[in-house]
Amino acid sequence: MVPSLEPGQSDTDQPSKRALADFKAWEKELNVIMDQIAVLVLENSSQKALDKMKDCFKIRKRMVEIEDWSAADKEHHLRPLLSKLGWYQAEVLTACSKYDEAVTVYNNLLDNLTASTKEEQASVLLRVIVLHRRRGAYQTTLTFLHRLLDDLPDDSGHLRVAALNEAAACHVQLGRWDTAYKYCQMILQDAPYSAKAAFNSLVALVAMKAPENKLQQSYTKLLGVQLPVSLDKRPSSSAPGQLSVGQMQDATSRLWPKIQ
Repeated sequence: MVPSLEPGQSDTDQPSKRALADFKAWEKELNVIMDQIAVLVLENSSQKALDKMKDCFKIRKRMVEIEDWSAADKEHHLRPLLSKLGWYQAEVLTACSKYDEAVTVYNNLLDNLTASTKEEQASVLLRVIVLHRRRGAYQTTLTFLHRLLDDLPDDSGHLRVAALNEAAACHVQLGRWDTAYKYCQMILQDAPYSAKAAFNSLVALVAMKAPENKLQQSYTKLLGVQLPVSLDKRPSSSAPGQLSVGQMQDATSRLWPKIQ
């Protein structure tokens, strides 16, 4: 593809406008390719998406090399697009389980988000946190989580809940069921109808061999939110909304949370 000039624009006047026209042409093609990549990821064709990223990098190179590009225009138009491309690259690498490479890309994004909002920075940091957990670096994950939770804006409820979920998942992997339970309870304070947190609370209590009355309270809370899947039929002797400890242990072993 050879970028064309806008109608009525000569090849010699206003070089900055000519550069902007070239950029717009490349931008349009890049967005089409990124849309194709998004579809491939959704279709679980991650390797094809990764191969497709090579076309994006070729266009990025041409954009950076555009001549007669004023510094102001370059900063205003090019930087946001390169950030978007970085997000796509990191997500594709994550889908391909290339976690180390994805972390590097996300860290580069963080370095270039100095002028962005705290929420944007927190979103990128949360992705880094998720990748550290998936790599099994639980202590590193918790260090980042504490930093994130301390810096989150007051109106970032959804990010706070996501961060607390990550913390609970880490403590589960480390066998710290009591701490995982506390984080689940914090989630339920912020998001009372979180079925995931209610269910994970019950699992943690079962793992800790909590007293039957506490298990029953947690199970009742779960019923009040939403059961992840239907349980087997209960004996007719059970009162509505009640299971024995053995039944709850059996249920939670079959409904073990797969915290992603």
